[in-house]
Amino acid sequence: MRKIIVIKELDRETFQPIITVKQKHEDGSVTTLFSETLEWQPEPKYTREQQEKIDACNSVLLNKGMDPLTEEEIDYMLDPAGMNKRLSEIEKEMADTETLQRMAGFKVEKRIIPV
Repeated sequence: MRKIIVIKELDRETFQPIITVKQKHEDGSVTTLFSETLEWQPEPKYTREQQEKIDACNSVLLNKGMDPLTEEEIDYMLDPAGMNKRLSEIEKEMADTETLQRMAGFKVEKRIIPV
């Protein structure tokens, strides 16, 4: 059986992520099979479908000689009723246990009673 090890680490000089694939042999020696610096890309703000919609709208605007969409305009275009914003606010409110208990009509108290 081959013993393969995959290591993700940071380069100490450039702080870029590096992926290294190593193989451990039966005699205990280790061979580096692959090592490469990864290009870090931040998580995209929009899904692929949303980005396609934004790009299509921006291309129409540019063809008409208008400026591309701003962040605020994009948010409105993707969610005109503001449902996602309201849902995220509700999720935050529901995460707070005290608020949730108050909405349910009860309160949980932890009491330590000596025996």
